[in-house]
Amino acid sequence: MNLIIILAALICFAQPARAEEEPASNLRHCMAITGQSEHDCRLQYARVVEHCITITGQSEHDCRLLYDKAVASVESYFVGLTDPQIEAINAVVVARVAGGRWQRCPRFHLIEGSDAQELYDAGVNTEKFKDAIEELTFAAMDHSDQTPSEFCTLAWHLVGPDGTYRRQMLEANG
Repeated sequence: MNLIIILAALICFAQPARAEEEPASNLRHCMAITGQSEHDCRLQYARVVEHCITITGQSEHDCRLLYDKAVASVESYFVGLTDPQIEAINAVVVARVAGGRWQRCPRFHLIEGSDAQELYDAGVNTEKFKDAIEELTFAAMDHSDQTPSEFCTLAWHLVGPDGTYRRQMLEANG
């Protein structure tokens, strides 16, 4: 069960959606990375907690604690990275899973070299942060397996030609 919560946390990077406690920076981070609205980021958290309750039978409180632990463990992968570097890693991972080697989205493909260039431009030492990139890749693959259409739409809106991310990394197949 912890794996499901970790994967969901990796996709959204949001802290628990306790409206009165949630730091605005975590919401902004979730919205910037996923292209989702504040409302959708909060719903993402609620779905994860609900899924935990349904699968494990644990209380809402226990599921929130599991999520908090998952987020803390995820954050340890990113110690030493700036927010723009984390966003670059996430965008590259989404692009690679959608249109690169794993080709989860058959209507488009990764623009050759755009992923490596983005990591380079962001100043990400790919060897040093290999584990973070790997964890995010597994999370993105899991997300694409669970909701392929949603994942492909998110990827296209994030790193496609008119995407919300600063660099286009996907283009339509010709």
